[in-house]
Amino acid sequence: MDCRSFQKNLEDYLEGGLDFAGRFGMERHAQQCYFCGRDIANARELAEMARGLKPVAAPPHFESAVLARIHAKDPRSWFWSFWIYGPEWPSVRSLALGACGLALIGFASFATLSHFKKTLPPESVSISGPEQFVAPTNPQQTTSPVVTLPPAPVEARAARPRGPFAAEIKSAASARVRERSRFSTDEADSEGLHEPADLDYVEFPVPGPDNSQFIMRLPKTIRMRYGQPSQEHFIRNVSH
Repeated sequence: MDCRSFQKNLEDYLEGGLDFAGRFGMERHAQQCYFCGRDIANARELAEMARGLKPVAAPPHFESAVLARIHAKDPRSWFWSFWIYGPEWPSVRSLALGACGLALIGFASFATLSHFKKTLPPESVSISGPEQFVAPTNPQQTTSPVVTLPPAPVEARAARPRGPFAAEIKSAASARVRERSRFSTDEADSEGLHEPADLDYVEFPVPGPDNSQFIMRLPKTIRMRYGQPSQEHFIRNVSH
C-alpha cells in the first residue's frame, strides 16, 4: 500500500468500514511510513476527544419558563397581524367549491326565468273604438290586412230616424240601388242586384244643418296596403 491509498482509506479505517485485510494493510503501512503513522495517531486522538464530548442540554425548567413568558404577553391586534403576515386567503379547494356553487346557482336562475317566459300567456290587447287595425309584422309586406268594422251599436240603431223621414231615406236608398244596377258593368250584372243589407258598406244617419240628416256610407271592410307599390301596379294604374 502506498501513501495515496492510505489517505484515501483513512476515514473508512477510523469508522470501521474496512475488512481485515484492509485494516491490516493500513496498520502495516502506518508502521513503515512516519508521516502516515503520525496522521493516524492524530486522527485517533481526535476521535477519542469527540467521544468524550457531552450533548448540550438546556437548563432545568427552561421550557416551562419560555411558555409562561409567551402566555404573559398581550395578544397582538388584528392590524398588526395583517401588517406583518398579510391577508389570509382561503385554500384552493374552498375557492373551487365556491365558484362551482355560484355557477350552479346562476344556471338554475337562468333556466327558471326561461321556463317562466315560455309558460307566460300572451298579453291580450283590448281595442276600444269603431275600428280594429292589425299592423303588419313584416315592414316589406305587400298584402293588405283586413280591417273589419263592428256592427252598429244599439244606440246608433235606436237613433235611426223613424216615421215619414225614415220612409223617405229608405226610398232614396232604393233609388240609389236601382241607379247603380242600371250603370253597372257586365260582371255586376252577372252577380245580380244586391239588397241594401247585402252591400259592402254600412249606412249611418248623421245630423246636418237646419235639422236635416244625411246618410254617411262606411265600408264594412277596409283594405290597406303597405310597402312600395310594385312595378306592375305602376304600369297598370299610373302610366295609363
